[in-house]
Amino acid sequence: MDKQQHSKKINELVAALSKAQSSVLKAKEDSKNPFFKSKYANLESVWDACRDSLTSNGIAVFQTIDHEDNKMILVTVLAHSSGQWIKSFSPIPNIKQDPQSIGSAITYMRRYSLAAIVGVATSDDDGEEATKPFRESPKPNKTKIKELKKLLENDEEFRTRINDYVSSSGYNSIEDLPEKVVDNAIKTLNRKVSDKKTVSLPMQKEA
Repeated sequence: MDKQQHSKKINELVAALSKAQSSVLKAKEDSKNPFFKSKYANLESVWDACRDSLTSNGIAVFQTIDHEDNKMILVTVLAHSSGQWIKSFSPIPNIKQDPQSIGSAITYMRRYSLAAIVGVATSDDDGEEATKPFRESPKPNKTKIKELKKLLENDEEFRTRINDYVSSSGYNSIEDLPEKVVDNAIKTLNRKVSDKKTVSLPMQKEA
């Protein structure tokens, strides 16, 4: 893979990007992370924050997938109408090899790479916990993992969401999740079960 990071000259690109960044907006935090009860800016929000500023200054963004040592690499290219360009290279976290997991991981890295190369401001939303696979973090005990798996058996939608989170954040399985994630997931699922029971209770007839 060619690791050249920019064209021979980037003066026109830098000048155009400087103008573009004067009107780049902060990305709206309109998505929710159910495992940390926080909001974050998704890929669409990051694009909305910078698309008009970039295009009005002759700047385009390309994001493609390359491979190195059997690992996927996200290549983000910031290109100017003059032909000048710069690139960034972002390794895709280790994930399960199914289409849904791969797609989630790619979208995750596209969001961060786009924001970084353009200069879009976002809060450190789900990123703090997403990097936990590469740091020490408290792990839940086997009893909590067993409880979570039991609850997930009866909630296909939440099971899909947590599996997506596992894949896109670089974890190998639910067992690798930080204790905080597991605790929040168990609380959310127990609350959903409780709400369903309340709704299913027969209404009392008026005397």
